[in-house]
Amino acid sequence: MIKLAVVGLGKMGLSHHAMINAHPGVKVAAVCDTTGYVLDVLNKYTGVQTFTDFDAMLRDVELDAIIIATPSS
Repeated sequence: MIKLAVVGLGKMGLSHHAMINAHPGVKVAAVCDTTGYVLDVLNKYTGVQTFTDFDAMLRDVELDAIIIATPSS
């Protein structure tokens, strides 16, 4: 099982999250975003670990990969 995180939960981040959940060999172990409301909703309905601090996420969760879905600007 590949454990990964999604960083950035805008339109693309949420889309990536949905696609990953459909793959049987991959688990979203954590998500990171600066918007607390989005994290609260995602945690409530999926149980995934949520973070507003990228470094804290890296310290607290063992990951195999990270999808960066933040704006390019």
